[in-house]
Formats: sequence, C-alpha cells, structure tokens
Amino acid sequence: MRSFLAADVLTLLAAAVVVGAAAVLFTFPQDPRAWQAATWTLVGGLVVLSVLVVSCGIRMARNRAARGWRSIVAFAIGLACLAPFAAALLLA
Repeated sequence: MRSFLAADVLTLLAAAVVVGAAAVLFTFPQDPRAWQAATWTLVGGLVVLSVLVVSCGIRMARNRAARGWRSIVAFAIGLACLAPFAAALLLA
C-alpha cells in the first residue's frame, strides 16, 4: 500500500514541477537564464511525469486493488499535464 501512495505522490509532484516550469517560461519571457533553467526543468519533469503516468496506468490495469481514488486522481492530473504538450507535438 505504501508503494502505491508513493507513486501517486511522485506523480503529483512531477505534475507540479511541469506546471511550475511552464509558469516560469511564460512569466519571464525576456530573461535567458530563467528560460535556460525552466526549459531543462520542464523537459526533465515531462520525462519523469510520462514514466510515472505510464507506470501508474499499467499498475492500475493489472491490480484491481490499486484503483483507489488517489491513484485515479494522480493519473488524471498527470494526463492533464501531459495533454497540452502531446497536442503541441502532434500539431507541430
């Protein structure tokens, strides 16, 4: 049970990092140092978030006990954070 909670918390934390890095990119458009740091933070956060969302989805698909409300909320928030970037990649 603890591993499920830890994965959910990590997913929410990675989603918060992605949203925070995107907010910095839009808040400081003229500062190249802020862009450098926020871009690498965003890329790292997206990689970690995508791995966690896929693993969370696989875990919920295989284990019926893992389909609690915390796992479903973390999975949905993770997908919601990844969706704009996936749409931008598909439309580019």
